[in-house]
Amino acid sequence: MEVDSWLGRLSTALHRLQRSPGGTAARHAARAIRKKEKDAIRKVQIQSIKMAIDNEKKANALKEQVIRDNYARQFRELERHDKYASALHRIVQNSWWHGMYSQAVKAAQAKCATLTGDAYALCTQHVEQNQDWLAHNLRGQDKPFQAQYKHLTEGHAKDRAHYLSKKQDLVTAYRSDMDNQREHEEESAAQHEMEVEKEAERRMMVHGGRDLGGDLEDQVGLDKEDQEDEAENHTTADEEGVNGQ
Repeated sequence: MEVDSWLGRLSTALHRLQRSPGGTAARHAARAIRKKEKDAIRKVQIQSIKMAIDNEKKANALKEQVIRDNYARQFRELERHDKYASALHRIVQNSWWHGMYSQAVKAAQAKCATLTGDAYALCTQHVEQNQDWLAHNLRGQDKPFQAQYKHLTEGHAKDRAHYLSKKQDLVTAYRSDMDNQREHEEESAAQHEMEVEKEAERRMMVHGGRDLGGDLEDQVGLDKEDQEDEAENHTTADEEGVNGQ
């Protein structure tokens, strides 16, 4: 009985000490330290997500470039070994419209080269989208080229049809590969983001399921001392925030 009485008096003394101005200040300081540690972890979490997304974009851009380079090589091989393609290539290279087209594309690419990140990707995408339109309009203005082209196509109709068929096969395969790659990128990005979020949540947990020294169950309602501190400033708005209403 004397031990129980002594423990009771000790518990009361400790409680009074905790509720004293010095004890309250110490608890508030401890809470501030825990908040600072959580904020630091959240900052690392955000940086990790940004880095992961940036790395994902760079990897995807590299894969797309590999596809472009592969089909560009196949197209060059087609033109090099096809008689009609070789003849067409010669009159194109010597035409007025092609010279103007090359200058315009080089200028646009040089402008894109001064950009970085998403701005660079958007710029190069616009250049690619406008290339066909620019070539079509310039060709329409080049009368000497039109005359040469008409003479070539009429004199090599069968060769032209064969060449266009092989070229269309390459275009179809290229578009299919790019579509598959971009579909894979979207799925991979979504999966990667989920993995990053799970890893970030795992890093928030330390000491075998204890969030910075406090059980998650306790963190929801805070510990007893923190509950008492929160009760001092509790308002209806706090309830709305907890309930998400």
